[in-house]
Amino acid sequence: MHSTDFFKDLDTSKPAEVAEPQALDIGIEDGVQASPPPTTTESANRLLVFTGTAVCEVPADGDGDLSRGVVRVRLNSPLPASQHFVGSATVAGLASVHGSDDTDAVFAADSVKTVQGPTDGGTLDGNGLPADDLYVIIDAATQGPETILSRIAYQANVLVKDTEPDLVSILVKPEAFGAFAPEADLTSGQNWDFQITLSGPVLDPTFLVLLQSSDPTAAPVAAATQLTTGQTSASFFGGTARTSIRPEETVTITAVGRRVTRTATLVITPPPA
Repeated sequence: MHSTDFFKDLDTSKPAEVAEPQALDIGIEDGVQASPPPTTTESANRLLVFTGTAVCEVPADGDGDLSRGVVRVRLNSPLPASQHFVGSATVAGLASVHGSDDTDAVFAADSVKTVQGPTDGGTLDGNGLPADDLYVIIDAATQGPETILSRIAYQANVLVKDTEPDLVSILVKPEAFGAFAPEADLTSGQNWDFQITLSGPVLDPTFLVLLQSSDPTAAPVAAATQLTTGQTSASFFGGTARTSIRPEETVTITAVGRRVTRTATLVITPPPA
């Protein structure tokens, strides 16, 4: 249980509440929570690291009694249904305190954890905060007259299992002709198609694939395309090769998934003389 002599909600999106919030997203293999024993059999494939300084500004109880309460920091990193919370390891330490009295004062960050959802298993009031976001929960204490618990620095390390697929390949072919392949031969002015294949079916509503041509004047392509829930592969109209190709030109079409980049090649030849 959490003591709530004071309760401070802070948000990393507000500079006045959290100073210098930073986040890292690191791809890993088979990450597990070593201690305490994990409550899930899933292993993580992403490590999320969050740092910042919570600007608490919590005054101590003026009568000198010990006050224990909670500082809750919303990390603004919601996990969609395809990302599963596996475990976390978090640390917090006092960054600064303010006081104007010679009497001894006590400040402490007693414990800290990172959880999904604001209530920490129903032990805290959610205050209408979203349930899919990540939160750092700091149990803190203050004691002493005319003193303020000003700032607490934290680092949250979160293991996540991301089940959303990623890009496997982009293949190309002349429009309405032949099979998709890593390379396609076109004549100038000819239309072409491309096929996107993922490592598994889309779990979220959409999967966005960014696209780029090495020479947009010779072989333009849309800036992006997307697959929808349940799709593993789909084909799309690519574009039209430039009509004034002289001499032959090779164009690379690049597709960018969530963490993977793949390419295909168009070889465009001029029309017969």
